[in-house]
Amino acid sequence: MSSGCIKGILVVDKLSAEVDPELFIRETLAMSVDKNAKLGYFGKIILALNVILLLIVFIAGYVQMVGIEDKLKNNVSNELYSAKMVMSMNIKNSINDLFFLNDVIAQEMGSEVKDKKTFVQQTLFNFMQDEDAYDQVRMINVEGRELIRVNRTDKDVPYIVPEAELQDKSKRYYFKESIRLEDNLAYISKLDLNMENDEVERPYKLVLRMATPIYWNQKLEGVLVLNFLGSALLSDTMNILKQGDESNDKYFLLNSKGEPLAYIKWDDEAISVSRLGFDAAKEFEATFKRPSTALLGLKDGVFKNKNIVFAKTTIRADTTVVKTKKRDKFGFVKMDLCVDAESKDSDLILLSVSPGVSFWHSLDIMFERDLISLIWIELLLIIIALLYSQSLFKQKLLENTIKAAAAYDPLTSVYNRRFGILFLEYEIKKIKRTKGAVTAFVVDVNNLKKVNDACGHNAGDELLKVVAERMKREVREYDIVSRIGGDEFIIAFSGVGLKGGEEVLERIRTGLVHDYAQMFNDIGVDFAYGGAEYDPQQHETLEDLLRIADARMYEDKKRRKQGRDFS
Repeated sequence: MSSGCIKGILVVDKLSAEVDPELFIRETLAMSVDKNAKLGYFGKIILALNVILLLIVFIAGYVQMVGIEDKLKNNVSNELYSAKMVMSMNIKNSINDLFFLNDVIAQEMGSEVKDKKTFVQQTLFNFMQDEDAYDQVRMINVEGRELIRVNRTDKDVPYIVPEAELQDKSKRYYFKESIRLEDNLAYISKLDLNMENDEVERPYKLVLRMATPIYWNQKLEGVLVLNFLGSALLSDTMNILKQGDESNDKYFLLNSKGEPLAYIKWDDEAISVSRLGFDAAKEFEATFKRPSTALLGLKDGVFKNKNIVFAKTTIRADTTVVKTKKRDKFGFVKMDLCVDAESKDSDLILLSVSPGVSFWHSLDIMFERDLISLIWIELLLIIIALLYSQSLFKQKLLENTIKAAAAYDPLTSVYNRRFGILFLEYEIKKIKRTKGAVTAFVVDVNNLKKVNDACGHNAGDELLKVVAERMKREVREYDIVSRIGGDEFIIAFSGVGLKGGEEVLERIRTGLVHDYAQMFNDIGVDFAYGGAEYDPQQHETLEDLLRIADARMYEDKKRRKQGRDFS
């Protein structure tokens, strides 16, 4: 090949001018059709789709959690309002009982009954037999001394307390409050622990005392006191509320000072836990992780505290109620809970506590409910991923085929002339920045015409393939072998000088001569080569570099003839 042939090498076609040479070279050098590419596409697609699905599931879980929590708050609020209404109705009924007993006693006081004390005792005893919600009923004289007392035993049996066991109640607050009232008025005490002989009774017993003065002929005879059991008050309330519902709800009853009076828990359709006084305070601390007085600053409503949802309502009670002609209208409990309503010692704070709904719990609920749907969605995602990955694989395969057509020589499977020139231009630009080395060799295969004439063109093609395959195998993966036309090749070394390149070319040449001496009717395989290392001081253009390499190849060809006829 003469020097003049190099000009044809440097002609860059239109397609080369329309692409980014650097990008084209990088993509082509990295190009390969991985046998696992389809699986890789599938993995990426299914991962992306499942991330989206997971995000949707998390959003749905959060929305479900908010929905469940809102429903829970609404239920707790309604439940507590119902509890307040039931409790208020029980207190109202007790006041009715108190006024009824007062009427009976006052009427007998003015009758011709000789032994009035015995009659009153029997009246109170009969009342206690019929009503199991009361712990005591008493008649106290104007000095504060108990005249008659009927108690209820632990076995729920009423008995008349002997006179020797009657006590002085003149210093108790409910006596002081009620003895000053006019006729047809009653006093409601605060709900607290019962005391006997000035000590808190054990086991704890919650009582609500209702007292009204007894007048006969406008003369004050004493006070009638009815002790309403707090356990009955709470039990009736809970039984009406739950009606067989099996939940983990808890209830706390506090006084106006924020002190826990009672703790009630519903379990297995019955009140299984009922703790009073100090025991109730311990349960409150375990549930809320804060002192009970902290709730005094909260307005009535529904709140969330970490893992619980609770509602607070205040039952504001008048300490004095008026007996009217219609005994179902006493108005002793204020139903309109105004913010500025006056707080009294008899007020009660009722709390309903339910387990909160955590985000993970809501996800569990959703998976239990929608597991089959999620499995079908996952199967659909797998099918979509398979189809889409197949499409992407085909597209990538087509892209690689197009790139191969643009970069590879179809006969020898080495790079074609266009890519070889682009690579050299790219390497020259790079070493101008990095001060590295790039060396180009022009290779001319000997005896191609002889092989064609002696063995046919198929053999000539095989000769070119043998040379190309050996050169490609012997150079590094980031060096370039390209066929520039006919029997001519270019080998470009990056980071290798002229001497190092010559050693490689000579090793390739001698290997071919030795291994293929008997090939092609003993014509054998050989080539001539010449190279040049790029020097920006000597080579202004790539054409200058290749012209020198071509000239040296021509000189090598002449030296190797030595009487042999190479074509």
